[in-house]
Amino acid sequence: MSLVPCLIAAVVAGAAAQPADAWLAGPGQAGQAPAPSQTDAAIARRLADALTREGFTSLEPADVVPADLACGLAMFRQAAELRPDDPAMWRHLARAAQLAGPLVPEAESTARAATARLAKLEPQDQVIRLQRIVDAIEHRDTAEERISALRSFLAPEVVRSIGAPVAARLAFDLALLESRRGNMDAFAQDVAQALALCPAFPAAAQAAAGFFAERSEDPVGQAELLVTAVMADPGDERTLQRLGNLLLQYGAYGSAARVYRMAGDAASAADRSQNTQDVIASDAALALWMSGRPADALELLRRRSQRRASAFIDSLLEMNPTMTRAEANAIMPRIPTIAASLEVALLRASGNAEGVAVSLQNLATGTTNAARISPDQPQAIRTAAAETLLEGANALALLGGSAEQVRSMVAAAEQISPLTEQAKARFEAWILLNSGEPAKALELFAANASGDPVTAYGMAMAETAGGDRQKGMRALLDLARGARSMLPGALAAEEVRRVTGSPVPAEEVAARLDAVVAGIPPAVDRMLAGSDRALGLMLEPVSRSCRAFDPVLVDVRVQNRSSIPMAIDALGPIERAVAVTPRLSMTGESNMLRLNPVVVPIDRMLELGAGQAVTVRIDLMWYAAGRSIVAAPLEGAQVGLRGSLNFLAGPGTVRHGSLGADATCDTIRVDGIFWTAAWLDESIAMVAGAMSDESVVRTALLLHLSQSKGTTEEDRTRARDAALAAFPRWSAHARTWITLVAPRGEARVDQLAQLAWSDADPLVRAAAALAFAGDSRQAEVERALASEDAFERAVAGGVVSKFDRERSRIAERLRTGDRSQDPVSGTGAVAPAVPPGR
Repeated sequence: MSLVPCLIAAVVAGAAAQPADAWLAGPGQAGQAPAPSQTDAAIARRLADALTREGFTSLEPADVVPADLACGLAMFRQAAELRPDDPAMWRHLARAAQLAGPLVPEAESTARAATARLAKLEPQDQVIRLQRIVDAIEHRDTAEERISALRSFLAPEVVRSIGAPVAARLAFDLALLESRRGNMDAFAQDVAQALALCPAFPAAAQAAAGFFAERSEDPVGQAELLVTAVMADPGDERTLQRLGNLLLQYGAYGSAARVYRMAGDAASAADRSQNTQDVIASDAALALWMSGRPADALELLRRRSQRRASAFIDSLLEMNPTMTRAEANAIMPRIPTIAASLEVALLRASGNAEGVAVSLQNLATGTTNAARISPDQPQAIRTAAAETLLEGANALALLGGSAEQVRSMVAAAEQISPLTEQAKARFEAWILLNSGEPAKALELFAANASGDPVTAYGMAMAETAGGDRQKGMRALLDLARGARSMLPGALAAEEVRRVTGSPVPAEEVAARLDAVVAGIPPAVDRMLAGSDRALGLMLEPVSRSCRAFDPVLVDVRVQNRSSIPMAIDALGPIERAVAVTPRLSMTGESNMLRLNPVVVPIDRMLELGAGQAVTVRIDLMWYAAGRSIVAAPLEGAQVGLRGSLNFLAGPGTVRHGSLGADATCDTIRVDGIFWTAAWLDESIAMVAGAMSDESVVRTALLLHLSQSKGTTEEDRTRARDAALAAFPRWSAHARTWITLVAPRGEARVDQLAQLAWSDADPLVRAAAALAFAGDSRQAEVERALASEDAFERAVAGGVVSKFDRERSRIAERLRTGDRSQDPVSGTGAVAPAVPPGR
């Protein structure tokens, strides 16, 4: 009997597999464990948070190694066992296991077990549901078995159970499998099914558009699928460019201008390369010109030139810190050839002869400067320089540049890479045409015709000026229709309009393409331009004040404010993480500490419908802010937050990109301890009594007070003695937590370190290795490495890795003479607070 129905039933029901159940029970823990007391539960929660903080610390270095991964995984696993009903702990564990991958032997089984537990705790989580199905299918041996299983999940009754967004991803996975087997008919059907199930699925929409474009000559069908892809991910400028190119090709100039404007807004918001933005702006200018808006086209090119110059100057100043802005302004950036050519053509069309002359000279100067290289440059650079010169020479010839300008560039290119006689003859033909000798030019063009649009335009212009005028006009009309997306075609169309007084008639298909593009709601234009916010980001503190060592909880909420559904996808309109940057102000400190951003995954759903939101709760005490707060619990702190959705990270800055949003939240106050003699007496009495959550917290606070310089020696001694007397009486979990939050480094309490190192419980000893180890060769660390307890060994391995890495860095700095700050978590870098998910 097939196992597929059983597999479907197990996954849909969210049932964990037997190995996961055994793993969750733990060694010697089978059966129902007794319910913990209220005190034990509270301390377990605190310890889980502390272990989570240590787990993230172990995964923070840029040069993380398997020992660090195993250490972090062990701490996340321990935290999840302490809080078995808290989905956040299991998510940390699952992501750490996925990050560890094959580098840690138990990572794969741990990831499966954590995912199974999450499926029980949060059965509505679409991402977990999809991951469990995919994991189960991938464990099948053959492609045929996987295909059969995937098709079973696409039965209508199963789709209703797992949900259309999940089923759409499975259909797309099925399509990719069929593609690898060469079954392209099945691929097309499965992609179509994925898109039918979820039109907002970006990968399916892109695949459908690409597949159809390769196999169809129907421009309207191609445009419809490209519009679907645009609606699935409005911020993808590449799809918008493809759509714009299609519209230009068939003469739908007005729609093309709109689409290219959207592409330009998306590229600018996403901080794409200057070259990408130049290409989009040039295509947009061509579309505006051909749609009868030459003034708008010229203005667009000028605005783009200003932005390019500004970006060029900023780049110069960044690379040359000693350069002044005035010096940078004096260096002229090269104007791309196509942009410069369009500017000349537009000025010529408007009758601005003076402007044409200046722009032609700028084109010649910019091209020559860009191609200036030394003779000893590698051949690849020399070839690129020759191509730049020939591109400029072609543009000058096409637009009426002087014979001297054209010949100078051709000669410079030939010094680098010899030209064919045919190519040189074509340049001479252009020079003859521009010099008023069309008959000779036509003869030379005809003898050296290459069929390219530039030569075709030259021949047509030579015919109209010195040969068969009617034949020349027909050639110009054919070129205007056949090369609509190219400058020669636009020049031909402009010449036809000048001579006849009418534009080149639009093709019938252009109106149909316009109708397709009109299906993109105007709201999408406004979203990309930034006048409408498609997405909302909110950072909402659960409480605006808390006590030392308590959680600092913040809800990160992302809402789709648009009228269209949007996928939460690595390559989609809503990226799967939010960057939250804490700013910490410690009481008594004059400077605010700006910490590295925390990357918060928001992948709970596969898409958000119109108005729908997803909320993720985080605890700032898990991250670097928590380390700073725990290190000084008596002083207190204030925490400010700034978040960015669809974020772009640069040196010292994080901001939102295309369709994204930024948000801040009210300051959160972490209260310090305004201790008095009465508070000290009360605390000493409390820790001498029965164990409670408060008495354990007071024990940790007394340890910090014992190292404070703001009190008397007598009070410090009383606080220390009371805490050390209480420490052995508390539970292992309480002792472990106290060890992790006690003063470290130079402020450590030596007697506490001795107690923790010699503790009978491996959890406490592992915490001592984290808190008090001074060297990887320390006897206590070596004993921990040889421990029979797997957790203690994993933690000790992480500690050894940390010290070995630091020794290597010191040796490297001594070798190179570099005394700069350790680069592992340098200013401005995005330190991942969570490993990336699937």
